Amino acid sequence: MEQWQQQTGPAIARRLLIAAMACVVVWQLQADDSPKAVEFKDVLVRLSGRQRQRKRPHTAPALLAGLWVLLSMLSLLDHYTLRDIKRLAAQVPYFDTG
Repeated sequence: MEQWQQQTGPAIARRLLIAAMACVVVWQLQADDSPKAVEFKDVLVRLSGRQRQRKRPHTAPALLAGLWVLLSMLSLLDHYTLRDIKRLAAQVPYFDTG
């Protein structure tokens, strides 16, 4: 919480509420073994950049990290088109936007 640098009680409360909501989403997702949920968990773990273990392929920290990346991507897509993002990515050496 110290890294949040929030200075008022309501600001801290909002941050805690958002963090709690993310935890509930991940908790519910972990309990769901449907094919759609497994696919979503696979995507979140891949987005997280975490390595998997065969016996525990979907950990809560990996799902939370992946959820953060997914929400960040969705926010980015609200401001840029996919074409814009690919154009920007093409400026990175050795990156093929194919």
